[in-house]
Amino acid sequence: VNSEIGTSEDVPFAIIDKVPQFPGCSGDNEALKDCLNRNFREHVLKNFNLDISKNLGLSGKLKIYTQFKITKTGTIQIFGVRAPHKDLEVEARRVVNSLPKMIPGEHNGKKVNVTYMLPISFNVE
Repeated sequence: VNSEIGTSEDVPFAIIDKVPQFPGCSGDNEALKDCLNRNFREHVLKNFNLDISKNLGLSGKLKIYTQFKITKTGTIQIFGVRAPHKDLEVEARRVVNSLPKMIPGEHNGKKVNVTYMLPISFNVE
């Protein structure tokens, strides 16, 4: 019997022992979590092209859900994007893929893939 069947090297961000480190972040696990979340938000604000949403016939509060892994090598691997329009999905993928390489997270003393959900919300007038 192979004991590896049914196990995964993917650990949710919420329960990781040592969170992935965004470049320039330091401190204990809580400080690293806060710094990572803040840098993700700032990266989206700075890089997401809101002009794309203006010509899509959408209005009101829009939400895009991105799901990705910060791999055990520190790279980003997207595995899900949901948006109210395909063009917004493409832009969300572009922005998430442009995140810098991270220091990988660790769980039980091993480098692991860490799953993360990053919602992107904005209003279209």
